[in-house]
Amino acid sequence: MGGAKKRSERDIRTCLISLAILKILSKKNLHGYALIGVLEEIFRQEISKPLVYIVLRRLEAKGLVRSRWETTGQGPARRVYFLTEEGKKAMLKKVKHLAELIEVCRRIIEY
Repeated sequence: MGGAKKRSERDIRTCLISLAILKILSKKNLHGYALIGVLEEIFRQEISKPLVYIVLRRLEAKGLVRSRWETTGQGPARRVYFLTEEGKKAMLKKVKHLAELIEVCRRIIEY
């Protein structure tokens, strides 16, 4: 049973990271390292870097996020991620669903 609980918690965390990435990219295009920094601010804890890149690849495969290589005057090229129109629609739908779940949780807590 402990394994199922950990897997369930990991799945919820992955879903929240996915939603947070969509929300962040709806405001600004970012490269992975900067995106991880914003996620860590939101979650107020260290976020697994490999997990973030796994989630980004999944979002790209679904057509919700795209990326392109950008070069600046200094340093190596960086992959910059941005939200697609389909990603924006999915983000809005997921935010609405999360708000509904939060309301149910609030009612449970207050019961």
